[in-house]
Amino acid sequence: MIRTLVPRLFALLFVAALSVLASQWVGAKGPSVPRGAVRVSKVFGWQPMKDGRLILWLGVSEPWMLTLAAPCDLPAREPLWVSLHDGHIVPGTDAIGNGEQSCRIQRITQIPAVERTALGLNAPVGGPLVLHRHYSKRTP
Repeated sequence: MIRTLVPRLFALLFVAALSVLASQWVGAKGPSVPRGAVRVSKVFGWQPMKDGRLILWLGVSEPWMLTLAAPCDLPAREPLWVSLHDGHIVPGTDAIGNGEQSCRIQRITQIPAVERTALGLNAPVGGPLVLHRHYSKRTP
């Protein structure tokens, strides 16, 4: 009896843990949650908003809303760059800009599917984006 009880108990705990993780997953159906840092390997596109925010597509169906320090109005069709630290966008540290203007990123949140539909976001848009990578000096 104990031989069958232990695997069943383990399976039950495993499923419970997965359901908790799934319910906390940012970008599912719930509200967006600000992040401390977001890992970036490639940018698929960007789209400026009129209210000091910018949408950055870090995956084909993974848009992130960047809230920029005011005043910041980046032109929609100019090439942009974004700074990264150790491959991450870190709000309060990193910035996005063009040749004339630089805007500090104050907040970053993933846009859930419900909000994507409300904003009419279906696919990445925007022009080229250059990633300026900065790496921490690691001491042994």
